[in-house]
Amino acid sequence: MLAGGLSSDQQTGEAMLTRNFWTSSHYGQVLLSVLAVWSVAGVLKLTWQHAIGGIASAPDGCRTSCLPLPSRSAQIPASRLAWRFESVARGAEPAKEAPEAAEAKAPAEGELFDGKSLAGWKESDFGGQGSVEVVDGTIVLGVGQDLTGITWDGGELPHTNYEIELEAMRVDGVDFFCGLTFPVGETFCSFIVGGWGGGVVGLSSIDRFDASMNETTKFMSFERNKWYKIRLRVASDRIAAWIDDEQVVDFEIKSHKISIRVEVEASEPLGIASWQTSAALRNIRLRRLDETEGAKPSAGQEPSRE
Repeated sequence: MLAGGLSSDQQTGEAMLTRNFWTSSHYGQVLLSVLAVWSVAGVLKLTWQHAIGGIASAPDGCRTSCLPLPSRSAQIPASRLAWRFESVARGAEPAKEAPEAAEAKAPAEGELFDGKSLAGWKESDFGGQGSVEVVDGTIVLGVGQDLTGITWDGGELPHTNYEIELEAMRVDGVDFFCGLTFPVGETFCSFIVGGWGGGVVGLSSIDRFDASMNETTKFMSFERNKWYKIRLRVASDRIAAWIDDEQVVDFEIKSHKISIRVEVEASEPLGIASWQTSAALRNIRLRRLDETEGAKPSAGQEPSRE
């Protein structure tokens, strides 16, 4: 018999009961906590799916006025949102979608317009642009609020030592009917034909000055419904351009900043646009040059177009 009136065997049994009691209680609390968390997660999931489903099925007016939705490009299907929420609730990371392999495109060269479609091109997203159609072997640019044009979406383009030629016509309007944006090394430039009221020719931009106020500025007269042959050459040291075989630009790039106006950024990397003017385009070609061909031709020498 020990102090307190309990035998050693009785004290040992009581200690074992106490230890077993607290161990069972502890496990019970853990189990209740897990069940509570699981129940809350289930309720939140159902509530989220119901809310998303209600938004997706609500009338357009309610969806617009009752709850602002993200832009079209940012919208995610309700099923994917619910799946992501469930994954996060379980502590799992959503699986990343494998990127689609980019389709390889042959380098751009030769004929860039097949005379039948806009294959290799896309309509330039200027905002407020007019229509773009292929009619009788020509690309017709309709009159837009400001700019209307096409942007190259085909093969890889050269950035130097190349030549582009095309024919362009002013159909209606009084501003430029050919704004040819093209790559120059790591940047871009635009050759403007018939801008600023109909007669300005030049490069935009040189040292941040556009075609109406830099050293390439010229003034010419252009008739409506007449085709003009336009040719542009980019070499490592200069930009040259001709209209109907008359050289109108011979600009040395060195020590100058070449850029484009912000309005024509949608024309990058290669594009042709008109400003509030209906224009027609045809016979668009690109020719790559070697270093010898890219060199400046001597005075009075006409570069080869073969």
